[in-house]
Amino acid sequence: MKKFLTTISLLLLAVACAPTPTPEPEAPSFPEAVTEAVLPGNEFTLNIAPNYDWEVSLSESSVAYFQIKDGQNAAYRVRGTAGEHSIVIAVADVQLFDEQPVCEVTMTMQGQSKVIATLTMTATERVLKIYPVAIEDGAFAYATEGEQTYAYLETEVTADGMTMIWPAEMALYSTRVKVESNFDWIVDGAPEWITPIEGGTAGVTELWIKGDETKYPLSAQSATLNFIDAVATDKLVSSLKITIPAATDIFTVEGLTEKTEFNFQGHIYSSMIGEYVEGGAIATVLGVDGSAVVAVEFTEAAGLVQAALNPQWLTIDYAAWDSSDNSVIQKRALTLSATVNDGAARKATVLILPQGVAADNIDLIALNGAITDEYKPYVATIVEQAGDPGSIEIVGEQTMESSGNSIEQLDGSHWIFGLFPGVKTGYDVLYTSQWAYEDWYVNVARPYTEIKCYSFDTTGATVELSGDTAWITTTVFGTNSEKVRIVMDKSKPTAAPSQNLNTGDYEGVVTFADQSGVFALIFCRYNEAAAQISTGVSFYYPDYAAQQNSTLVELTSGELYTKYASYGEKVYHLTYTTATPNLSMLKGLPQTWGYVNETDKEWLKYEYSEDSQMVTMDAQKGNGKTGALVFGEGSLVLICTLNIAQ
Repeated sequence: MKKFLTTISLLLLAVACAPTPTPEPEAPSFPEAVTEAVLPGNEFTLNIAPNYDWEVSLSESSVAYFQIKDGQNAAYRVRGTAGEHSIVIAVADVQLFDEQPVCEVTMTMQGQSKVIATLTMTATERVLKIYPVAIEDGAFAYATEGEQTYAYLETEVTADGMTMIWPAEMALYSTRVKVESNFDWIVDGAPEWITPIEGGTAGVTELWIKGDETKYPLSAQSATLNFIDAVATDKLVSSLKITIPAATDIFTVEGLTEKTEFNFQGHIYSSMIGEYVEGGAIATVLGVDGSAVVAVEFTEAAGLVQAALNPQWLTIDYAAWDSSDNSVIQKRALTLSATVNDGAARKATVLILPQGVAADNIDLIALNGAITDEYKPYVATIVEQAGDPGSIEIVGEQTMESSGNSIEQLDGSHWIFGLFPGVKTGYDVLYTSQWAYEDWYVNVARPYTEIKCYSFDTTGATVELSGDTAWITTTVFGTNSEKVRIVMDKSKPTAAPSQNLNTGDYEGVVTFADQSGVFALIFCRYNEAAAQISTGVSFYYPDYAAQQNSTLVELTSGELYTKYASYGEKVYHLTYTTATPNLSMLKGLPQTWGYVNETDKEWLKYEYSEDSQMVTMDAQKGNGKTGALVFGEGSLVLICTLNIAQ
């Protein structure tokens, strides 16, 4: 028994002294790997729960574009203990158009490493937008707000592209666009007729595309401009179609009026000072080479009207084309002057012809005593020179008649000459306004001893006027008292007996005499209701009206003429192409007027003044419409069209 117990004790001791087995270590717990595309400037967060101390690092090749946010610092590797953590990776805020950097995020624990995230920086798309400039009245519209100089439309340029225009103030074929881009760019594909374009930088660029004045094509041309990345020049981002009109489309004349007046001495009438001055009519012609200036004079012989080119009395001084100037379009000076006229009054029609229009064939230019329809658009001015007055001449006739008054030389058979035997020179003057005297005067060409004013009594006998009651008076001025203005005031008591009951005219006479007797007279008439069109209607400022693309033509045939000719002895057609043709004022329209159709009242208006008249057409209510106004109790009808391009 004792031996058995000893054995048991030894066995128990052996068991108690045996070593305890070591447990297997826990494996590192890595998060599941992710693959993501990230945008420039954004952040990406990795949530991890490692079971050991750990380290997270970024691949060395990506450190230029990726960083780990470590508090307020940036790092490329961070460490931590076991537990839950968030790793925030910041992506650089840069634009890469053709590169997509990749960042591998690696975690290391217990000597083991594993890529837990693969991040790819998204490439930026190149964006370039082109917006057309706003155009008003044939010119680039200025911006009213913002930082841009010019105003642009809110919609991008269409496939039709942009057409160059010729703003009068620039005298250059050009167009403008606004370019918005997120990259620096250059332009490729410009033709020779466009000046080199420097390109632009990221952001907003106001691009002025200018034609090369030495390379303008004679026919319309189009080209495509390619907008290319300034760095990656193989990257075409956008295109713009550019059209340039034909250089021959530019053909303008500045400085001439509808009528050019010379006195018998060859002095030109100046509307600025209201007198004849030495010199000629000065103008400029803008266009391509090949233009010509011709004058046509119509003369009557044996009952036949004949036309001749370039009468000797009218000098045309047209500057030669400057061959040393490479500009396709040039300005050329033109001067029209007249020689002394010892005979009767004379007249010539001056035409300025563009390239390609025959200038030496009178049969093409004139037919049956008039300029042919084909050549009428080229009429620049009518030159009129007074004949030798012998005693008196009229100064300011054009200005006077444009205000609705009239003045005409009297035929030798007129009854008024019977009251003053021996007088052969006389004029009929009609005032329709008390202030008509301001627009003209009589220039007495020979010395005189007295000027007398006469009226008529109820029996028709002449009565000499004098004193404060005289309804006709004269004002004398000039160095030698050679200039005389005639004033008519029907409010004076002597006016009433002189009224012609058949015509309504108040009538009287002004005579000019020397020691031999009366040598000239003015038959004076006053009738406010007799406003008439004597010389036609024209623009008050023709150059400005042309800049606003307003047109005024006299009609003698055609559909519109046929429709409205019954309303007036003369028919004119006025066209506006802009909403605010504020400088397209007219002259030559009387005060009395009315509508052809009452429905035109809502969009068509007329404003009268003695100096100028204005027709207004409402852009909102009248665009695309044609109406008509009747003046002077049927003396004239003015057809009005509003055609503003949409």
